[in-house]
Amino acid sequence: MSRFTSIAVIALALVACKKSDKAEPTPAAKTEPAPTAAAPAPAAAPAPAAAAPAAKESYKADELFDWATATAAGSHMDMLEAFNKPATVTGTITKVDDPATGEYGATLDAGKGHSVIVHFADFGKAAKDKKLKAGDTLTAEKCQTTQPTANDVTVVQCVLK
Repeated sequence: MSRFTSIAVIALALVACKKSDKAEPTPAAKTEPAPTAAAPAPAAAPAPAAAAPAAKESYKADELFDWATATAAGSHMDMLEAFNKPATVTGTITKVDDPATGEYGATLDAGKGHSVIVHFADFGKAAKDKKLKAGDTLTAEKCQTTQPTANDVTVVQCVLK
């Protein structure tokens, strides 16, 4: 008898489910009011970041400063790729830094209060031998550009030309 009772309970449950399905209206039967206002236009996609300016092989100090700051404002990957290419920089020395302990460097005028600081692969040996001073024109090649600050760009691993 328990088998008969189980089958009867299941049959009654199925019949009850079918009756409850008929009692509720189906979602397709419901009608939605037509929209009265036009749908808003999709928002414009944000503009892509400006592409970094093309790297050159040779720069004047002010050109290098402008290029480096514009490149650093772009994407991080563009900056890394561009700064990895060696460059030649030429400019007028405003200051020579030859500390007793530290790295020899020459600061070039990049205009508008900006500067390019040059550090050498030979730690300044060739520059010291040439006795560079403020007012001299310096050309350094094979320089690697570093992250610029607000007022200067440092180039490293340069070779005095």
